[in-house]
Amino acid sequence: DYWERGEPIPWVKVHDLPDYAYYDHSAHLNAVDLDGKAKLDCVDCHGLVEEMDEVKVQEAWNMGWCLDCHRKPDMAASTDCVTCHR
Repeated sequence: DYWERGEPIPWVKVHDLPDYAYYDHSAHLNAVDLDGKAKLDCVDCHGLVEEMDEVKVQEAWNMGWCLDCHRKPDMAASTDCVTCHR
Protein backbone atom coordinates (compact mmCIF):
# COMPACT_ATOMS: atom_id res chain seq x y z
CA ASP A 1 0.00 0.00 0.00
CA TYR A 2 2.80 2.42 0.84
CA TRP A 3 4.48 1.79 -2.51
CA GLU A 4 1.26 2.45 -4.41
CA ARG A 5 0.69 5.68 -2.47
CA GLY A 6 4.30 6.74 -3.03
CA GLU A 7 4.91 6.95 0.71
CA PRO A 8 7.98 5.75 2.61
CA ILE A 9 7.47 2.68 4.76
CA PRO A 10 7.53 3.62 8.48
CA TRP A 11 10.11 0.98 9.45
CA VAL A 12 10.27 -0.10 13.08
CA LYS A 13 13.63 -1.41 14.27
CA VAL A 14 13.34 -5.03 15.40
CA HIS A 15 16.98 -6.11 15.77
CA ASP A 16 19.34 -3.89 17.75
CA LEU A 17 22.97 -4.96 17.70
CA PRO A 18 25.44 -3.45 20.14
CA ASP A 19 27.43 -0.47 18.84
CA TYR A 20 30.66 -2.52 18.93
CA ALA A 21 29.26 -5.13 16.53
CA TYR A 22 29.49 -4.47 12.80
CA TYR A 23 26.98 -6.12 10.50
CA ASP A 24 27.11 -5.92 6.72
CA HIS A 25 23.67 -6.85 5.38
CA SER A 26 24.88 -6.79 1.77
CA ALA A 27 27.56 -9.40 2.48
CA HIS A 28 24.88 -11.78 3.74
CA LEU A 29 22.51 -11.03 0.87
CA ASN A 30 25.25 -11.57 -1.71
CA ALA A 31 26.71 -14.79 -0.24
CA VAL A 32 26.56 -17.48 -2.94
CA ASP A 33 27.96 -20.98 -3.31
CA LEU A 34 30.18 -22.16 -6.17
CA ASP A 35 27.10 -22.73 -8.34
CA GLY A 36 25.90 -19.16 -7.80
CA LYS A 37 23.04 -20.26 -5.53
CA ALA A 38 22.27 -18.03 -2.53
CA LYS A 39 23.63 -19.44 0.71
CA LEU A 40 21.12 -17.54 2.81
CA ASP A 41 17.49 -16.62 2.50
CA CYS A 42 15.88 -13.80 4.47
CA VAL A 43 13.83 -16.36 6.41
CA ASP A 44 17.04 -17.89 7.83
CA CYS A 45 17.51 -14.87 10.09
CA HIS A 46 14.18 -13.06 10.06
CA GLY A 47 11.69 -15.94 10.10
CA LEU A 48 8.50 -16.01 8.04
CA VAL A 49 7.81 -12.28 8.20
CA GLU A 50 5.03 -12.49 5.62
CA GLU A 51 3.08 -14.74 8.03
CA MET A 52 3.54 -12.52 11.10
CA ASP A 53 0.87 -10.15 12.33
CA GLU A 54 3.60 -8.31 14.21
CA VAL A 55 7.25 -8.71 13.25
CA LYS A 56 9.27 -9.95 16.21
CA VAL A 57 12.77 -11.29 16.78
CA GLN A 58 12.86 -14.94 15.71
CA GLU A 59 16.49 -15.71 16.50
CA ALA A 60 18.73 -14.49 19.31
CA TRP A 61 21.20 -12.44 17.31
CA ASN A 62 24.18 -12.89 19.57
CA MET A 63 27.80 -13.86 19.04
CA GLY A 64 27.17 -17.58 19.61
CA TRP A 65 24.31 -17.72 17.12
CA CYS A 66 26.32 -15.88 14.47
CA LEU A 67 29.44 -18.01 15.01
CA ASP A 68 27.40 -21.21 14.77
CA CYS A 69 26.29 -20.13 11.30
CA HIS A 70 29.72 -18.84 10.23
CA ARG A 71 31.28 -22.19 11.26
CA LYS A 72 29.04 -24.26 9.02
CA PRO A 73 31.33 -25.80 6.38
CA ASP A 74 29.09 -24.73 3.49
CA MET A 75 29.16 -21.08 4.63
CA ALA A 76 32.94 -20.64 4.47
CA ALA A 77 32.48 -17.42 6.44
CA SER A 78 35.15 -15.75 8.50
CA THR A 79 35.27 -16.21 12.26
CA ASP A 80 38.03 -13.63 12.63
CA CYS A 81 37.12 -11.16 15.38
CA VAL A 82 37.56 -8.11 13.15
CA THR A 83 34.85 -9.39 10.81
CA CYS A 84 32.22 -8.21 13.28
CA HIS A 85 34.12 -6.19 15.89
CA ARG A 86 35.60 -2.91 14.69
